[in-house]
Amino acid sequence: MSAKDAWVGDRARYARGQGRYVADVRLPGQAALCIVRSYLAHGTIGGIDVSETLRAPGVLGAWTAADIIADLGELPVIRPRISDDPFLAPYLQGVLARDRVRYVGEPVAVVAAETRHLAEDAAERVVLDLEPLEAVTDLATAAQATELFDAGNLITTSCSEFGEVDAAFASAPVVVEHEVRTGRHSGMPMETRGVIVDPVSDGRITIWGAAKVPHANRRALSAMLGVSEARIRMLETDVGGGFGIRGEFYPEDFLTTWAAMQLRRPLGWIEDRWEHMVAANQSRGQLHRASVCATREGELLGLRSEFWLDAGAYVRTVGVRVADLTLGELPGPYRFPSYRGRAHCVVTNLTPTGTYRSPGRFESSFVRERLLDMLAERLGIGGRELRRRNLVRPADMPYRSGLVSAGKPVTLSAGDYPSLFDRVCGTATQLHAEIAESMASEPDRVVGMGIGAFIEKSGLGPFELALVQVAPDGSVVVRTGATFFGQGLHQALARIVGDQLHQDPGAIRVMKMDTDQVEEGIGTYASRGVIMAGSAALAACRDLLDRARHSAALLLEVAPAALDYQHGAFRCTSQQTGSVTLAEAAGHSPDGFLVGRGRHEAGHVTFGFGAHAAICSVDTSTGQVRVEAMVLGYDAGRVIDAAVVEGQLQGAAMQAVGGALLECFSHDEAGTPLATTFMDYLLPTAADAPRYTVILGDSVITDNPLGARGAGEAGIPGVAAAIARAIESACGKPAGLFATPIRADAVWDMCSDLSRGTMTAGVTGQGSHEH
Repeated sequence: MSAKDAWVGDRARYARGQGRYVADVRLPGQAALCIVRSYLAHGTIGGIDVSETLRAPGVLGAWTAADIIADLGELPVIRPRISDDPFLAPYLQGVLARDRVRYVGEPVAVVAAETRHLAEDAAERVVLDLEPLEAVTDLATAAQATELFDAGNLITTSCSEFGEVDAAFASAPVVVEHEVRTGRHSGMPMETRGVIVDPVSDGRITIWGAAKVPHANRRALSAMLGVSEARIRMLETDVGGGFGIRGEFYPEDFLTTWAAMQLRRPLGWIEDRWEHMVAANQSRGQLHRASVCATREGELLGLRSEFWLDAGAYVRTVGVRVADLTLGELPGPYRFPSYRGRAHCVVTNLTPTGTYRSPGRFESSFVRERLLDMLAERLGIGGRELRRRNLVRPADMPYRSGLVSAGKPVTLSAGDYPSLFDRVCGTATQLHAEIAESMASEPDRVVGMGIGAFIEKSGLGPFELALVQVAPDGSVVVRTGATFFGQGLHQALARIVGDQLHQDPGAIRVMKMDTDQVEEGIGTYASRGVIMAGSAALAACRDLLDRARHSAALLLEVAPAALDYQHGAFRCTSQQTGSVTLAEAAGHSPDGFLVGRGRHEAGHVTFGFGAHAAICSVDTSTGQVRVEAMVLGYDAGRVIDAAVVEGQLQGAAMQAVGGALLECFSHDEAGTPLATTFMDYLLPTAADAPRYTVILGDSVITDNPLGARGAGEAGIPGVAAAIARAIESACGKPAGLFATPIRADAVWDMCSDLSRGTMTAGVTGQGSHEH
């Protein structure tokens, strides 16, 4: 059975309803927890009365912040796991609101009952006395608005810079500038968050629902509860989507565990969709005032952007990492001689934010690529040509700007950016012509094309662990510090191990995370899975083969160095002494089985180049936009499994389409969310999926043992800018779309001339060919 067949079989398991998600974990005596949440975006807490709640049928307990303080001596706060800088301390979120609420959905109390229905009914009896305060919701004025914290609304200002920026703009012949905004949206996994806790078995705390970073979350929970890490076991179940949202440490992770310990019985909390839309991390909300300068011939001279990032009501586990990522990657794949980025992270009375698939790259790429389209128009140079003239070239590598992203230097190495860019443009141009011709008979539909280029980081360290075990029956089991949420990592790991051990990848079992089985690990995020866990698995295989070689040498009575390993067996290269299979070597080892251990460390990240092209049609009678086709180009280095890489790129691109055209967490002036169901928060569906063409580069990568780059986020960065330009191109209009999501009324305004038949594009059905 091949790895691909095994993957198809695994997907069939889900299709048959045989997945085991966190809500499927049912323990004897398991009760249910309900979270009571604030209905105001900003207000003081006058009181919380749970007396009626405690008298409700089936209720086992109801607690507020005062009860947690009485038990632990303080109210725990959620600390950043990436960089716990002292200046963040005033903005950290307590597990329950104590004196003030700062966003709709903030937890203020918890209720446990025999069943979920009884818990929810009882929660309705909690009397929450809130005195409204003025809400801060406007990102542009948040820093100067009513103070949400004693330390002020400005969390921090960060700056990244190289070259002579002021001199470049002062002397440049051409300068373009614009305000660019990316709207709040987030990941919408099919499975919402959940936690199941057993606080009584074996005197330990066993937790189901671990995802993304189980070891980090175990450390956080240990510190908050005041118990040793050894007492806590975290188990991964099937996970219905992660996207950076699932698996961070949230208030509910602590609250469910603490309440279970109070009850001394199993307890579960499963998030509903409304809760997910008001309580889970959101992302993307940024406002940029950006400019680019260049020569009249199109040579880029400088880039600068001052921007504001909406952190929401509190700083959560990723700190201000998204601002740092945006700063580090604003220049993208271009040879800017000078650059200055200044980021202001501010708090508002909206849901706290975090990382969402390709954090900082969606935003920075949209800003940069929109300005380049604007510059191309000013210069009278095609957008494709302007980009190509300024891309980093192979002769420039390694290209170092001095910038830092994710705490690591931005070094562009290995890749022919212009070549891959040309391949994407050529394929997209052909598709554009074909689609335009096919729609020539539709007078109200025009077609346009756009492109966006980007860099994407992957392989974030600092380390990852792996264990590979072979039993006497020949079965192979793999465990790593990575987690799995549908991204195909288990398939890639099986292929890596199978290649090294000369075993059928389809028969290799890659186990889900269990913190009892893997003593330490970093987890899965930042497109690190294949590079870090895969390289650790590679090292574990080599360690295992070394151990197996010694076992086989004893059986064959030869020196280990005399043995060669081929087709799953050891043979002596110099004499006919028979052979020993890997299974036989395992059976004759001192422990009765073989275990290889691997650890891969990395003090850097790898950056890959990509380009996205979009071909969009616009109905001039309604302003409806349809993404007809997308060309997704990315240099992934050595591709471990092409089906996984292509699937990741396509799935990510679809999420980017949502962010570009549909998804938005809107709210009113009081901070009340207006998008809390899928009737209000629009998602792209399978019916909206465009025709995809994936073009993969295959540069030789030397900064990790596998020669690979991560691809989990590389389908996102260039999409929104490409769609915006494609719409403008279809309508024959200059750059005018500088905000996501691209609103229907903005497209309608562009279509107004076309609908009156005054533009050539409306007559030909083809729009502009220039992009």
